[in-house]
Amino acid sequence: MVVKFITLKWGMKYGSEYVNRLYKSIKKTYSGDFEFYCYTDAGSYLDSSICVRNITDFPHFDTNVFTLVKMDLFTHLPFDGPYVFLDLDVLILKDLKPYFDEYQFKEPRIGYCYWTDPNRVYNSYHKGDCYVNSSFLTWDKDQINYVCDIYEENKTLINYKFKSFDKFLFYFCKLNYHPKGIMYSYNFGAEYPDNIEKQKFLEDQHIAIFNTSNERGIELHDCSGWAKRYWECF
Repeated sequence: MVVKFITLKWGMKYGSEYVNRLYKSIKKTYSGDFEFYCYTDAGSYLDSSICVRNITDFPHFDTNVFTLVKMDLFTHLPFDGPYVFLDLDVLILKDLKPYFDEYQFKEPRIGYCYWTDPNRVYNSYHKGDCYVNSSFLTWDKDQINYVCDIYEENKTLINYKFKSFDKFLFYFCKLNYHPKGIMYSYNFGAEYPDNIEKQKFLEDQHIAIFNTSNERGIELHDCSGWAKRYWECF
């Protein structure tokens, strides 16, 4: 099983070091066969082992409606899976192969925000709180094509109502989640209510994400301590 790791980079928010360090962290930790792809509008300074592809070929590239370009991955990849999408602002802490061997990509999965109080949705109903995070998406073949169909059938409402891809996925699509113990948030913890200490190194977890799209938390390039040392070693 050759796993295809995929990331996206466009615009000026993240530099090429984000792509290179993510690739090198997979190379160092992953014990199976893999390929690493980066869809980008600027392929300069990327490691020569990274398969660079043109993100501007995607239909929803550079739209004003949340991050629809992620959805293009579900139907426009010219190579076979299984597929693993990773945002650039994540740290790979541990070999993912044992998890993939058990999971076998039998269904599409997305990250769930186990660190969030599940009762919050009732306390802030009008805000449309979201409990999923697409920093880590896994699927195979056409398992997740239905998301594109849902969007096309409801795009006027979706474009009006949701400012993020994650909220669209959470409220409109039936998704399966990665189990607890696979992914946690550097900025918000691992599991509510007993393990929500911020900025902690959790050696039993596989991925630490730096979900700062809500303008809260610390960016990966601004982190300190163990996270800074870990990121800069690649």
